[in-house]
Amino acid sequence: MSHRPFLSWKTWLPVFLLVAICGLLLLPGLNSSTTSRQQELRVLLCARDMAEGGDWVVPHFLGQERLRKPPLMYWLVALAFRAAGTTESLGAARAVSVVCATALVVLTFVLGRRLIGRKAALLGSLVLATSIGFLYHGRLAETDIPQALFCSLTIFMLFEALVAGRFSAWLLAGLFGGLGFMIKGPASLAMPVAAALSYVLVTRKWHASAPGVALADVSGRKIVAGVGLALLLGACLVAPWYLMVAARTAATTSSQVSNEMTRLLTDSSHEGPIIFYLYTLPVRMGVWLLAVPVAVFAAWKRLRHHRGARWLLCWLGSSFLILSSLSSKQNHYALLLFVPAALLTGWLLSCASRRTARGLLPTGPMPRTRLSLFCASFARHYLRTLLFLLGLAAGAGFVAWLLGLPRQLPVILAVVSVPLIVFITVMLRCQKARVSPLSYANALALAVAMGGFCYQFGLEKMLDGDSAVPSLVKAHQQTIQAARRILVSGDHRAPVEWYTRRPCVLVPPLAAGALDQLKPGDVLIASEKEDPLRPRATDPAPVEKRQLGDVEVAIYVR
Repeated sequence: MSHRPFLSWKTWLPVFLLVAICGLLLLPGLNSSTTSRQQELRVLLCARDMAEGGDWVVPHFLGQERLRKPPLMYWLVALAFRAAGTTESLGAARAVSVVCATALVVLTFVLGRRLIGRKAALLGSLVLATSIGFLYHGRLAETDIPQALFCSLTIFMLFEALVAGRFSAWLLAGLFGGLGFMIKGPASLAMPVAAALSYVLVTRKWHASAPGVALADVSGRKIVAGVGLALLLGACLVAPWYLMVAARTAATTSSQVSNEMTRLLTDSSHEGPIIFYLYTLPVRMGVWLLAVPVAVFAAWKRLRHHRGARWLLCWLGSSFLILSSLSSKQNHYALLLFVPAALLTGWLLSCASRRTARGLLPTGPMPRTRLSLFCASFARHYLRTLLFLLGLAAGAGFVAWLLGLPRQLPVILAVVSVPLIVFITVMLRCQKARVSPLSYANALALAVAMGGFCYQFGLEKMLDGDSAVPSLVKAHQQTIQAARRILVSGDHRAPVEWYTRRPCVLVPPLAAGALDQLKPGDVLIASEKEDPLRPRATDPAPVEKRQLGDVEVAIYVR
C-alpha cells in the first residue's frame, strides 16, 4: 500500500474533518448537564480531592481509600480541574474523555489506512464517531474511552512490530500498554496480547499455502528482544505507583491485581449470558447495528486473503472471547470492541460505490455464494438509504418535540426505526423488488414495538440519565448549605457530595428509622430505587419529593 507524504493535504484533511465532527457531536452542553452515574462520580470525587490538596498517591472516595483501579484517570481529571481553575466544572473533567474520544476516532482512521485503505478507514472512523455508545461515553469523565484509546494504540503498535517489522514499535507498545494498565488495570493488557497472538497463530497456519499473508521477516531473537523491552518499559510505568501504595498502605501489588482479576471473573452483581456482547455490541452501535454482522461475515469470507480483515477479525474475536469469559458483563465494556467493528463496517460501506463490490467477494477457488453476493448488494444500498432516512427521522423527532411528546421518545424511535427501515429496504432492493410505502409503514410499526422494548431495558436511561437527585439538590441548595449536617439515605451519597461539596452522613432507610437521626438544623436526602419511599406514620412530611424512572427522592428538614 502506498503512503502519501506526511504533509500532504490529502493526509491531513480527513483528520481535520474528523476532529471537527467530534467537536460538534461531543462538546455541546458538556458542562450544563448533570451527573449521577456512580462510575463518573468516583472519578470526579477522587480527582477533586486530589486537586484540592488531597493525596495523589492513594485516591480517596467518600472518605475511603479507593485502590480498585490505578489512578491515571484521576490524575488527568485533577490536572484538568487545576487548568480550569475550579473543581466544580463538569466540562473540564469531561474534556479529558472528549480529547481521548477524538484521538480514538483519528487513530481509527490512521490504523484503518494501514489495514483496509483510505476510503474504508474514513468511513470506519465516521461509523465510530456516530455510534450511540461512543457518543454517550465520550462525554463522560469515566475510564472506558481512555482505556479503549490506549488498548487500540497498543494493538496498532503490535501490528507495526509484527507485520511491518518496526522494532521501535515494541517500545511504543510497552508505553501505551503501561498507560492502559494505569487507566484500568491488567484487563487493558489482555486484549492487545490476545489480538496479536491470535493473528500470529492464524497467519502461521496459512503461511505455506498463502505466502502473501506472512508476518514480517524478523528473526525470533529480535521479537524476543522487542517483547522484553516492551514489558520492561511497561513495568517502569506501572511499578512505581504500586510500590508507593504498598509502602503507605497494607495493600500489596499482587493483592491489588489479584483482587481486580477476581472481581472481573467472579463478580455476580453484573452477570449476563455468554452471548451478552453478541447483541450488546450491535445495539450500542446505534444506526449501524444491522451493518455490523454483515461486515463481520464479509470479512470472514476474506479472512485468508486479506491481511487487514484478518487482523481486525482476530482483534474483534479475541476481545469478544475475553469479555464473554468474564463474570462481570456491562454495556460499557463493549467499547473495547468498537474500533475493529467500526473499521469492518467502514470496509463494508466503502464498497457502496463499486459496481460489483469486488472487495467483499471471495476470490480464488472459493465460490461466490449467495450470502457473499448479498453482502455486496447490502453495501451498495445501506449507506444511501440510511442517510435519507436519518433526515426523515430527524424531522419526525422535531415534529414530536413541537407536539410536546416526551423528549426521549423521538430519540428512541429514531435509533430503533432507522436501522429497521434500512434493513427492509435493503432486503427488498437486493431482491430487486419495488419498495412501496407499505414497506416503510410495516417497518415503522415494528420500530414502535421495539422502541417500547428498548425503553423497558434501559435505553431511555442511557439517553437521558437519572437527574432526580441533582435537580432536587440544586433546587434546595441554600437550605442544604445552611444545614448543620447532611444525612443521606439510599445509594445517592456520591451525587449529593459532588453537588453540595460537603461530606454527608449515610443513615439507614426511612423504614428503618432514618428520621430518628434527624436533629434540629439537619437535612435528610432520602432516595430509594425500585421501591417507593415508605416513611412511618409518625414521620414528618417531606419538603419536596421527586421521582424519575425507578428512583424516588425526598428531602426532609428539621
